[in-house]
Amino acid sequence: MSIQPGVGYTFTSSSLGTNLNIEKPWSEWDPSGGKIVQQFQVGVKKVDGVNKLQLAKGTVFFTQSNMPRIKLGAHSDQRQSWISKVAVYGSGITRTAGTAGPSGVWMESGGHYNITTAGTYYITISKFDINQSNDDTESALLNAEQPWVSIFNSSDDITNTIFSETGPSEYVNKTNIHKMEGYDATSTGLSGDWGNCHTTWFNPVKWGYAVKLIAIVTATPNPGGGGMNLAIDQHIVGPIDMAIPVQFIGTTLCNQDDLNEANDPYNLNKNSTPDAWSYIVNADTLTNLNTLTPANEDWFQEYVGPADWTSINYIGLIPASCANQDDPTDSCEHPFQFHPKVIVVDPENPSLTLYRADVCSGMVNNLVPFDEPASGQKLPATIDFLINQDTYIYLRLGTEAYASDNPIFPVTDETDPYYPTMVQSQTTLTDTDEYCYILMGVARNIGDPENFTIDQTISGSVWAERLKIGTETARYYWAGV
Repeated sequence: MSIQPGVGYTFTSSSLGTNLNIEKPWSEWDPSGGKIVQQFQVGVKKVDGVNKLQLAKGTVFFTQSNMPRIKLGAHSDQRQSWISKVAVYGSGITRTAGTAGPSGVWMESGGHYNITTAGTYYITISKFDINQSNDDTESALLNAEQPWVSIFNSSDDITNTIFSETGPSEYVNKTNIHKMEGYDATSTGLSGDWGNCHTTWFNPVKWGYAVKLIAIVTATPNPGGGGMNLAIDQHIVGPIDMAIPVQFIGTTLCNQDDLNEANDPYNLNKNSTPDAWSYIVNADTLTNLNTLTPANEDWFQEYVGPADWTSINYIGLIPASCANQDDPTDSCEHPFQFHPKVIVVDPENPSLTLYRADVCSGMVNNLVPFDEPASGQKLPATIDFLINQDTYIYLRLGTEAYASDNPIFPVTDETDPYYPTMVQSQTTLTDTDEYCYILMGVARNIGDPENFTIDQTISGSVWAERLKIGTETARYYWAGV
């Protein structure tokens, strides 16, 4: 008796024996109805004699960055999700859920999509590179940080939105010859200084977007009645890659003495009106995508994502780099020299204009003074003038135990409030037993950016001696050194 193999199998004999040939390939996925169904394959089935559209589930590999909050640098991770539902439907397209559950190969639990009007329909998959953590969009679709599948008629209003210009996320910054204010750790509250106070924050200039055409469906009336004939042009099957690169497209060298953290291009972009991030060249893409509403919230299941690792990214913060790499004494002609400067934060709001001075280092009694009492910041430093009146700038030295028979002058302990320091006053100051003063300069025309200046009254390091006789006020004698 001979043995007959089943359908799709044959025997062949040779001198080496008998071989079993498998003519029907084995499907690694559910051989639904004896057919191999590939991921994102489009199919047609009849329901009560009417053609219905089906779409197979599939895997998507994609990237997600921290756009647009990339001021300290752009970072991107790689993710993987399983798409089991269509998220966006065009006008006139409806879905009918099935009952197959999560084990079936077709989306909507083995359900289908209803097309009742003749025309050309697109099935696409899209991904927009925006991070949800800072509410830069209110779109539930975009805040999911996931690729989404859409089905829509070619004449639908959303066609141009879905087929927006694709490309990477892009960002830039500026490198300024002038030292800039506001990027040091004290000003930002960060763990270090940014860019040696010579580079601006990184600024997003283009949103990244990707879209791929899965299939085109041509619906024509069925001459015999019973809905539409559906012709499928399949463009993609299998797992889909939706990676969106994040590219730094360069720094611009500039020589701007009015550029600072307050008017940094990143901040102006973030705070632009009427919409934030309106300086991004394809800002309209975000505006248009915000109009899309997902039909469900569970069109995906993420299998590889942020929960699978700890975020470790390089951030270019360097402790004390602003002071160490751009010392104001580089342009100093003598100790205690003032370099006045005006910083225009907002040309339309003069009240925000800053009046400042870089102060060169110098010594009094071989001690380097603080820029203001108990600040811990020795010269060289930058000081601000906050009152729109002529301001006297003094060096002040204090006397420890000034009322005792053993006064200490000058005080060398930097933690002592009597340690030498600069002070500002809108009136002249006179010596006392406790303190003595020497005038360093007078800041004039504060509030007038065209005429703001500082009259320098000393041009070198100094030495002070204290003489106290009886009950008379102590006298102080100054000398240049």
